[in-house]
Amino acid sequence: MSHTHHLLSVHADVHDQLAADMADKLMDTIFGIVESWNGPQAHALRLALRLTPEGMVQHLGLVCPKDEHHIKAQGSLIKKARTRNGWSQTQFGRQLRKAAERLGRANELPTSDEALIAYISYHENGRRPLSPRLQLVYLEALHCTAADLGFALVEPDTISAWEHAHSGEDLDLALQSALDTALINAPLAVQYRFARMLAKHPTTHTADTPTPQDSNPVVTR
Repeated sequence: MSHTHHLLSVHADVHDQLAADMADKLMDTIFGIVESWNGPQAHALRLALRLTPEGMVQHLGLVCPKDEHHIKAQGSLIKKARTRNGWSQTQFGRQLRKAAERLGRANELPTSDEALIAYISYHENGRRPLSPRLQLVYLEALHCTAADLGFALVEPDTISAWEHAHSGEDLDLALQSALDTALINAPLAVQYRFARMLAKHPTTHTADTPTPQDSNPVVTR
């Protein structure tokens, strides 16, 4: 190897090391700020990634397709969770009513016990999807997570709801974990953009506050 090639190789190694050190320092700085995710920080990450709410859902990989196959799979998981508890459909109906009362959602369930059992049967057989409001009642009654029952964790509307959350209000832990992963796996340029946004709007930025970055092209990927 010639002297010139040797110097170029050394310079390249030094450059790579400096870049790696800078990336490490950047992530240390970011996670020093983002100890727990709130709405404005979630919004900043989406803008840094140049994604629409729909694109962010796909990017995070937290949504399940709502086709016939998924609805049947969801019904099977509900039935397994019920039988694990040793409940008949009638007993499960009573547990659903108790759960709905605890959540202040008693009006979400049919008033007739017969109709409620028919609902349970429809859901377990995959003949009718569960509405998001009923999903909450099922989760409460069965003491399951959304992932346990095959429910979608995030919809585009949920992304918007995150971003409107108060800066002092932490997001759900499962969603925080997904945002951690998205930030860690993001290209360095995205991490820099995110850090700059946090520096400009550390606590006061909300989804309704326009920023210069809002004018950048946002695409669904």
